[in-house]
This record gives sequence, structure tokens and C-alpha cells, in this order.
Amino acid sequence: YDFAGQGKPIVLDVFAEWCPPCKNVASWLSGGGDPYGLEGAYGAVRAAVNNGDIYWISVMEQDNYGALADLASGADLAVALAVVSAHRGQALEGAGGRPLVCFGELGLTGDLRYVGHAERRVAEAVKFGLDPVIGPGSGERLPGLVSCSTLRQAVKRSFEAAPRIAAA
Repeated sequence: YDFAGQGKPIVLDVFAEWCPPCKNVASWLSGGGDPYGLEGAYGAVRAAVNNGDIYWISVMEQDNYGALADLASGADLAVALAVVSAHRGQALEGAGGRPLVCFGELGLTGDLRYVGHAERRVAEAVKFGLDPVIGPGSGERLPGLVSCSTLRQAVKRSFEAAPRIAAA
């Protein structure tokens, strides 16, 4: 999925420490062993990564105490936008040069999924003057939220000079 608009797909591999097959993918892609039989099903992907036809980025999240943990709920979009920002060499900023606030869970097809407490997340950002917030629709209009349904839409709106906020 070429969500960075650079002509090459970027695969963002987010995995948990407790999932041995998941952890093994990054090692296998870089020439490590294949205890889970990945070569048979994914050999072409490995070749594309090694040839530079696909960018593969593996992410394993740690919690606030340094312990390995699953990626925090709603952090998927922030990680994906950071990858696009670095890939493009273009900083992400909110309105007026303030930090960009975003949240959302990503599906395998690039859909942006609802996460809990969207109203609290947006209200906290607005309280500190960090609106607009990029995130998934919550079923209700939230003042300060720029609703996106896909990663492609979130990338487009995040890199606009001043994302438009839907009327409350």
C-alpha cells in the first residue's frame, strides 16, 4: 500500500513481544532462520524487500515502564503518520505550527477504525489548543475532530497546511 505516495509500498509490521511468529518476521526478512515456514508463503515478499521494491518497517511497542507490551490502543495512526513524515522528509504540524494530534487503529486494508473514548481524546487536545485532531469517526460529530475513514485520507489531511474541521 503506497500510502506515502512515493511509488513504493511501505509495510508497517506492528507486533507484540508475546507472539513468537510475529517477532520472527523481521528476523526472517533480514536473512534469519525460518522456523515458522514463512519462505513458502512469503518468499516473494522477502525478495521484494531485499530488492528495495517494498519498504518494511517493524515496530514493537514498550509501555511507560520500559516493559514490552502491545501497541497502545489508538497509536497505530500516529506511528503510520510518523513513518510517512520521515519517508517524505516533511514534518507534520497541526494548525499554526502546533503539534499534530491523531489517534486511530489501522485495519489490514488501510481502514481507520474507531477506538474507545474518542470524545475524551479530542476534548483533551482541544483543551490544550491542539486542534484539529485527526482520527476515525466516532458515530457522532465531535468539535475539533477531522474524521477520516482510511489511512490514505488521514495522510492527505495530515499534510494539508491547515486540516479542515467538520462543523459541530
